[in-house]
Amino acid sequence: MPPLSEELFLKKEEQFRLLDNANTSKLSTKTYFHCEICKKSFKSNNAYECHIASQQHLKKKKSVETEKMSEPRKVICEIPHSEDEPESEYNPEEFSVSEFRKSLPVGSCFFCDITYECNPDAVECVLSHMTNRHNFTLPYPEKLVDARGLLANLGRLVGEEFACLGCGRQFLGRRQDRHKKSPAELRKEALSAVRKHMIDKEHNFLYTGVEDPVMVFVAIGESGDDNETAVPPIARVGGELYSQYYSGDQANKTLVLPGSENKFAEQETYEVHLPSGGTIGHRRYFQTVFRQNPFAHLELPSTSRAGPAALSWKAHPGGKALVALSESEIARLAIKEDRDRRVDLKRRSRQDMKLGIRGNTVLAKHFRAAQ
Repeated sequence: MPPLSEELFLKKEEQFRLLDNANTSKLSTKTYFHCEICKKSFKSNNAYECHIASQQHLKKKKSVETEKMSEPRKVICEIPHSEDEPESEYNPEEFSVSEFRKSLPVGSCFFCDITYECNPDAVECVLSHMTNRHNFTLPYPEKLVDARGLLANLGRLVGEEFACLGCGRQFLGRRQDRHKKSPAELRKEALSAVRKHMIDKEHNFLYTGVEDPVMVFVAIGESGDDNETAVPPIARVGGELYSQYYSGDQANKTLVLPGSENKFAEQETYEVHLPSGGTIGHRRYFQTVFRQNPFAHLELPSTSRAGPAALSWKAHPGGKALVALSESEIARLAIKEDRDRRVDLKRRSRQDMKLGIRGNTVLAKHFRAAQ
């Protein structure tokens, strides 16, 4: 090919530069068509029009319009504040527990931010909303006496303890940078976490404690007849959550046991004394009593047996039951426990020695320089 002159080269370079700029601007101004209802994007107008005319899009559009029409309005009670007040930065030392843990007011939905707190019929409105929107219903509604009190207690569980109504799991939000956030932000994260958990796991029901030891103990004395005046089983096992709201004559009771001849049925009780001598305490006093005194709730049953052998209580080897032992039995078990401890120590020493010998012979070439 013949060589190009400098003028011709510069001219062709300018032409190619203009062509590249035109292609770049054309690509940058390329439009995309987006469907907000179906959350899909299309590169051409033809594809976008075909999607709008499709049956799938029309069906989804109709369902969205119906949902918007049936969705209730959010009723929010705002507290007026002065605009002249300066916004102060959050100080971690001024953390307020009362601002972080607050019960949901009666009329607030447990699964979303909708609230009917200012509505005079707040209980009926919020129950209707949770039934239609979240498929949540209160168990045994025909035997429910105090619906407002039950909703207030459930609001305490969700808003104050951030616990799931179905499984009891607690959520406190993300642990990252918790010290930098205000109590309002931490509460918002924790409340959002427990609500998202209940919606995703479909825990839109109340936990009745099917495998709870209290329910097993109560079910032993439960009669088989079921009439309209009988307290439902859920009221017997729910403790403070259910019993006082399902039966008017059993108000202010935290645990209702079947049978009027039982000594617990005529008084306010917070503990269940098992036949073995142990005690199942109420969860209200878990943090203040049972967690700080782990063995204080185990009481020795009264016995009229008299004799030279003093009775003592000791955990039976291989089990959790409490059995009565004499002094000779206690001494024999102590000797056996000491002998077992020494045998176990010898076995561990022998195993450590074998492991050291193996490491010294087999793995020596990996850790020692060649000689």
